Amino acid sequence: MSDSFDNSSRKNKKILVQVGMLITFVFFLGIIFISSIFMLTNTHTYLKEKQKSISADLNAASHAIDIQLWKDEFSFIESHIDEIKNVDRSNKDEFDSTDFLDYENLSEEERIYVCSFLYYYYSEVFESEIQDNAFDYSHAFIMDISDKNRGFVFYNVEGNKLDEYSLGRKWDYDIDDHPAARKILKGDDTAFENWKNPTNNVNYYVGYVALDEEHDWVLCLSYDWSYMRSRIFNNTLILVAVLIVTSLLFQCFVILFFLRKKVISPLTEVKSGLRDYMENKDSDEVVQKMTEIKSDNEIGVLANDISQLAVEIDDYMNENIKLASEKQRVQSELNFASQIQDSTLIKDFNINDKIEVWASMTPAKEVGGDLYDIFMIDDDHVGMCIADVSGKGVPASLVMMSVTTAIRSLSLTGSGCSDILSKLNDIIKNRDLSNMFVTVWIGILNLKTGLLTTSNGGHEYPAIYHGDQFVLFKDRHGLVVGGYLGTKYPEETLQLKPGDIIFVYTDGVAEAQNSSEEFYGCDRLLLALNHVIEKNKEAGPEDIINGVTEDMDRFVLDAEQFDDTTMLCVKYLG
Repeated sequence: MSDSFDNSSRKNKKILVQVGMLITFVFFLGIIFISSIFMLTNTHTYLKEKQKSISADLNAASHAIDIQLWKDEFSFIESHIDEIKNVDRSNKDEFDSTDFLDYENLSEEERIYVCSFLYYYYSEVFESEIQDNAFDYSHAFIMDISDKNRGFVFYNVEGNKLDEYSLGRKWDYDIDDHPAARKILKGDDTAFENWKNPTNNVNYYVGYVALDEEHDWVLCLSYDWSYMRSRIFNNTLILVAVLIVTSLLFQCFVILFFLRKKVISPLTEVKSGLRDYMENKDSDEVVQKMTEIKSDNEIGVLANDISQLAVEIDDYMNENIKLASEKQRVQSELNFASQIQDSTLIKDFNINDKIEVWASMTPAKEVGGDLYDIFMIDDDHVGMCIADVSGKGVPASLVMMSVTTAIRSLSLTGSGCSDILSKLNDIIKNRDLSNMFVTVWIGILNLKTGLLTTSNGGHEYPAIYHGDQFVLFKDRHGLVVGGYLGTKYPEETLQLKPGDIIFVYTDGVAEAQNSSEEFYGCDRLLLALNHVIEKNKEAGPEDIINGVTEDMDRFVLDAEQFDDTTMLCVKYLG
């Protein structure tokens, strides 16, 4: 289910990326398309408004120019332009208007003289009218376009300044390249065109207005197209900027809406579900809430994982409760077993007035596999033993109690130490205690004579004090008890004198370790025993065991106890 969900999520992510790329492409394509449409529309609108402005300027200026009255003079001026422009009027500053009225009867020389005054007079009138009525133009012309392939420029103003160079210039051009001029010749009063000046390669927008009824003479105003185009382009840039900002705001709105719907709202629901679960610990409720989160992205995966986690936490907590209950039950049973084991160990060491006894046992766990015992066999003999059952815990403690009972029973039959261990060996082996075995040291002391008979089944050497210091009594060892059927054990005898002490212990004493994994060892044990005697020659078994215990504690410190530690000390008083 999780794999299919992940695959679906990855598929959805891929689709979302593709859709996002497509939307972005369409968005930019739309901006280009809209910008192009706007630029065309803006250009059309701008030119339409510009045409109205140019038409108003043309009409205002054309009203001051009565070309019908000037046509004869203009024709003469056109054919004699060089003579007219070269007339020196400084010495002929008198001008008789009657000559103008009788223009037809004037000689050619007089006509040149009159037309020179008219030419400059008309120029001043035209210049004044253009400057008063037209704005932002680049050039102003009065031109004769009656001939298809040439135009006669009567007057040219460039940037509000008279262009004397082009006065009277014959301008060669093909009327077919000038749609506005062609429209005027066909009868339109006003026309417009885009025109590129071949001299400087500058584009102009030109307006024409007819000045006469024949539409031969026109007034032209030209405007630099690059300036107009920059205005249109700037307006387009403003629109594109507005569109981009609007689009970005819209995208931000869409993204915020998407985040709120797909991320923030689901996360809020996830947070609410987690908070409720932390308060109520109800996995069914949080699973229900997480199921209601309809999201196919990582939030959905998170909600699904939280549902599974809540269920697993509940299962884990229930299991922990069961384990805690079981652990408590086992602990209670172990405590009870420890109490039973402790009750089986002898606590009253007032066995006989001819001996002084003390013992201690510290299990590594709640219950241990070590044992010690000392008991009267008859009025003259006392039995003592110490043993270590292999393993730890409850099984070892059960075997330990069985061994204690068996040793007492066998001792009371009058058997010697060797026979006791041989019979105990067969009993343990026949019971098939899962390969468990026991190391045992047993001794029988004759209270009248002080003769100690011992037998050792794989146990530690006892320490003997004979009035000077403790030494190890290296008796002969037999096999561990419970190893093989029919095993025989050697027997040793030792004559004790009043004041002599026997100290027996389990391997948990000699093999105690500190944090550096060093063993306590028999050498340190003998030093500790002799140190107690050196301090107090009259030290009893209790003083001796307490001294050894304190020395072991100083050696081990905080290191963990790995084995049961058991000690038994008996002092023969005689």
